[in-house]
Amino acid sequence: MVDARAKPPPNDTPLLHEDKGELSLHFDFPTIQSRMLKADPEHLLLDYTRTMMGFLLFVPKPARIAMIGLGGGSLAKYCRRRLPDGKRSTVPRCQLTYAVVMGRSGNNSSIRL
Repeated sequence: MVDARAKPPPNDTPLLHEDKGELSLHFDFPTIQSRMLKADPEHLLLDYTRTMMGFLLFVPKPARIAMIGLGGGSLAKYCRRRLPDGKRSTVPRCQLTYAVVMGRSGNNSSIRL
């Protein structure tokens, strides 16, 4: 059964929003896909991203990490910094999102993946 009040599926076009030193990735507003501090991009700002790293309680130094869907790259950045010995494989779900995120980061090593 389809709920007529249900929100339509999000637009596939990613949007970047910058405000007060934070960079957010959206597919629609007000839903936030990813958010990072430009001054500290490896810091996980959103509760759900910190929760996703909960596996570290059981495997504190994983040898391999696989991620499906890049989003804004906050988890990839966190893993690059905090788990440098783990081999990381990231498969972007949406090439357009990847292009937007990488285009925004340019040559700025502070927000690179």
